[in-house]
Formats: sequence, C-alpha cells, structure tokens
Amino acid sequence: MTKHEVCAVRRNTEGECADTMGRKTKRDDEMRSHYDFSGGERGRYAARYDEGTRVVVLAPDVAEMSSDSVDVSEALRACVRTAAETRESKQRNLLLIKRSKS
Repeated sequence: MTKHEVCAVRRNTEGECADTMGRKTKRDDEMRSHYDFSGGERGRYAARYDEGTRVVVLAPDVAEMSSDSVDVSEALRACVRTAAETRESKQRNLLLIKRSKS
C-alpha cells in the first residue's frame, strides 16, 4: 500500500492525512467520550488472528459491492479458480502446439 492509499484510509478527525503513525500525541492518551466498550470482550478474536487470519482493507467501491466477508471470500475463490483454469489451459495449448511442431 502506498503512502497515498494509507492516507486515504487513515484520516484524523479534521480530515487531514494521519501521517503521524506510530507517534503518540496527547490525544492518543485519552479515550474519546463516544466510545463505549462496556459490552466488549477482550481478546475475542485473538486466537483466530494467531491462526493466520489476514485483515484486508477493501477499497470503498469494492466494499460497497459486498455485504460481508463471506461474499468477498467467495468472489476471491472464484477469481483464483478462474486464474488457475486459465493458466492450465494455456499450458495444455502450448504443449499441444509443441507436439504438433515435432
């Protein structure tokens, strides 16, 4: 991801690029009043993350096309299958061409 893409994803409250990633500011030390974690469960997804779950940020136009992660996963699987089938088909065709020339 380029710096521009990161800036597009991470914006501070004033809409400016959050170019201070990793640097603490005074604002980082205080919890904002509109956050309510009273019903949260600490470490709920930690085990799944340790098993190899990947977090992927989708472009806004792609995110609008899907309703949940199941849709995205199915679409990616279909793309991978199609790419593999295309690659195998090209390899078979090249093999047939080589055999016909010899």
